Amino acid sequence: MSEAAATPALSLEGVWQAFASADGAEVLALRDLSLAVAPGEFVSLVGPSGCGKSTALRLVTGLIEPTRGCAAILGRPVEANLDRVGMVFQKPTLLHWLSIEDNVLLPVRVRRGRVGEADRTRARALLESTGLGQFASKLPHELSGGMQQRAGICRALIQDPDILLMDEPFGALDALTREQMCFELLRIWGERRKTIVFVTHSIPEAVLLSDRVVVMSARPGRIESIVPVPLPRPRTLESMALPDFQACTQAIRRIIYGYDTERAVVGAAL
Repeated sequence: MSEAAATPALSLEGVWQAFASADGAEVLALRDLSLAVAPGEFVSLVGPSGCGKSTALRLVTGLIEPTRGCAAILGRPVEANLDRVGMVFQKPTLLHWLSIEDNVLLPVRVRRGRVGEADRTRARALLESTGLGQFASKLPHELSGGMQQRAGICRALIQDPDILLMDEPFGALDALTREQMCFELLRIWGERRKTIVFVTHSIPEAVLLSDRVVVMSARPGRIESIVPVPLPRPRTLESMALPDFQACTQAIRRIIYGYDTERAVVGAAL
C-alpha cells in the first residue's frame, strides 16, 4: 500500500478536550479519543447527548484546539488543510437577504473577496444536481426546510472539499423530509465520494448511511465501540428491512443502553 493510500482523510489521536464552566470548574468533554477515517469513507458518530460528538467535529474544523492529543487532515495539522473541509450544520443558517445562489457562493466570497462567472456556473450546477436549479434566485424563506438544507449542503460543496462534516444536519426536519434527505445525501455521496463524518442521534439513520458507526460513551466522550455496516450499496428503502440492518441497529442499542454486555457486531478503532 502506498503512503498516500495509507494516510487517513482525517484523524484524532489521543484527544482529550476540557472546557471551563461558568463557575470556573473544568468540564471534561472528550477522554482519550482516537479515530481515523479513510478517504471516501462515510462514518457516523452516535451517542448520548453531551458526549462530545459535535466537539469532535469542531476539532477537525479548527474551531477549537485539543487540550491534549492532536487532530490531522490528510496527515497534516488541521490549520494547514482547512480548505479541504466543508461543514453542514443542524440548521442551514442561510442569510435571509441573499438569494439561494448567493448563499451557496458565500464561502467563495468570504475566502477570495469576489465571485467569478466560473464560480456561479459551479453553484448553478450544484443547485441543479440537488433539484434546486429553478430556485437559485429565490430567497431562503421561499423554500421549505428540506430545500434550505439542500442549499446548505451545496454551500458546503462549493469549494469541492475532500471532507464533509455534518452536525445533525437533518435534526430539525420532519420524519418524512428527513428520510428523503438521507437518500439525497446517499446519492450525492455516491456521485462525489467525499469523506463524510456525520453526527446524529438516530441509530437507523446512522446505519442506513454509514460504512462504520462510531458509538460514543456518555461524557466524557470516548469510543465505546465501532460497528461496521455490511449492507450492500447503493442503499435503498429495502436496505432497512435486511437482517444485517436490524442486527447493526440492535448491536448499537445494546452498546448505548447497556442492557446486554455482549458486543456482537463490533470492529476496532483504526
